[in-house]
Amino acid sequence: KLRTIYKLEVLRSSTGMNAIFFRAPSIKKYRELDRKLRERIQAFCLDHVRAVVAALRPKQIVVIGFEAMRLFDPGQADLFAAKGRVLTISGVVAGCPALAVLHLTGCRIAADDRSKIAARLSGQIQSD
Repeated sequence: KLRTIYKLEVLRSSTGMNAIFFRAPSIKKYRELDRKLRERIQAFCLDHVRAVVAALRPKQIVVIGFEAMRLFDPGQADLFAAKGRVLTISGVVAGCPALAVLHLTGCRIAADDRSKIAARLSGQIQSD
């Protein structure tokens, strides 16, 4: 899915990581865990994400999924589809500028919207 938005040379010079390192069979199963345990997992993971971001000092972070972005910053919707669907949200993750996009595997994204997201990420278009 990333290859439909990014050129291969961009992906080769990038790194990725999850905001929450814990894996569960489904989000439903994860949410069945004790709330206090989920809070401890989240605090542990986000502290480590911040440490990695501080070490790497990226120019920009691309967050895949709005829910992941909200773990760090509510952000501001800044790119919209023709029918008003939010395509990107800008914000900050661990002191670094961040741009969140619709989750690439969880959402059906029209080809035109995918092109619009790609243009926004590459800096060819600014926010709406």
